[in-house]
Amino acid sequence: MAEAKKAEVKKAEAKKAEAKAPKKIDAYKQPAKFCSKCGARMGDHKDRFACGKCGYTEWKQSKPNAGQANKGGA
Repeated sequence: MAEAKKAEVKKAEAKKAEAKAPKKIDAYKQPAKFCSKCGARMGDHKDRFACGKCGYTEWKQSKPNAGQANKGGA
């Protein structure tokens, strides 16, 4: 009975150790982009690079003109 309990404790400890292991992040394989204002590493989002420290944002593509209506046929 005591041996079964020891085995359960070892399994639980192994699970905790596995959960604490650092996970590999693919984002760090790319060269980093740094903020031109404060020098911090910028976050790479779908449509922009954003600095979490000072709030500076660089857009990846030019944004469409928000003031112009879509002049499609209808």
